[in-house]
Amino acid sequence: MASPAAAQTRFAVPLADAARAERDEGRVRAWVLFAEGAASTAAGATMALATDDDRVRFAGLMTLGFGAVNLALALPWALRAGRVAEARPGETELAARLRLARAAHGSAAVFALNVGLDVAYVAAGAAAFALADGDERLRGGGIAALAQGAFLLGFDVWGWVATARDAERYGALAP
Repeated sequence: MASPAAAQTRFAVPLADAARAERDEGRVRAWVLFAEGAASTAAGATMALATDDDRVRFAGLMTLGFGAVNLALALPWALRAGRVAEARPGETELAARLRLARAAHGSAAVFALNVGLDVAYVAAGAAAFALADGDERLRGGGIAALAQGAFLLGFDVWGWVATARDAERYGALAP
C-alpha cells in the first residue's frame, strides 16, 4: 500500500515533458516578439526616412523605437529559451516542480501586469490620435502607439495564458 506522501507525488505530466512544453512555447513567443521587433524596426526606419509627411515620419520614429525595444527584449529571451528546466543537483522532483511552478506563476503575473500597461498604450494612442487637433506628429505617434499597444495586448494575453498553463502542468496531480 502506497504511503500518503507517495500518492501526492504522482503527477499528470512528467517533469521532463512539462519542462519541454514550457521551453518550446516560450521559444515560439520569443521568436514572435523578435520577428515583430525586426519588422517594426525596419518598417519604422523606412517610414521615418522615406517621407516628408510629419504624420508618417513620427509614426515611423515611434514604430522604430518600439521595434528596437522589442528586439532588445526578445534577443536574450530567444537565446536562453532553448534550455529545458530540470531538477537541480540534490533537488527532489517535488521541490523542482514547486520551484518551476512558482517561476511560471511569476511570469504569468508579469504578463498580467503588462496586459494592463498595454491597455494604457492603446488608450494613450487613441487619445493622442483623437486629440491631435491638426498636429500631424501627434496623430502619427498616436497611430503607432495604438498599433504597438494592440500587438502587445494580444502578445501578453497569450503569454499570460501560456505561463499559467505551464504552472498548472508542473503541479497537476494524476487522477
